[in-house]
Amino acid sequence: MARNPGKSEHRTTKPRKPNALLLTFKEDTITTVSRRTFSVVAQKLGFNETQAAHYAFARLRDEILRRPRTAAADAGEEEYPPLTAEQLLKIRGTARKPRGKLVKRESLSQDRR
Repeated sequence: MARNPGKSEHRTTKPRKPNALLLTFKEDTITTVSRRTFSVVAQKLGFNETQAAHYAFARLRDEILRRPRTAAADAGEEEYPPLTAEQLLKIRGTARKPRGKLVKRESLSQDRR
C-alpha cells in the first residue's frame, strides 16, 4: 500500500458539538420562569432539573403539536372546555324527548324484499 507523500496518517476530526441548549433564567412572568421556581417544580416532580426541563418540553410538544385542530381553533375562536358529567345529565334531562313511533335498530339493517 503506497503512502501519499506529504499527507499525514493521523486524521484529525473536528470535535462534535453536543446537542445542547443554553437556557438563561429570568424573573417569573407569564412567559418566563426563574431558576428558583424551576428548582421547586423539579423538586415537586421528584426530578432533577434536566429531567424537569425534558418533561416540560415534552408536555409543551404534546399540547402544541399533537392537539387536533378544530374549525373553531383555525378561525381564531376560543374553544370550550369539555362538559362535565353533571352538565351532560342536566342537558339530557331538559332536552326534548323524541316523538313518534320508535324504530328498532334491527329493522333498519334487515333487507326488505
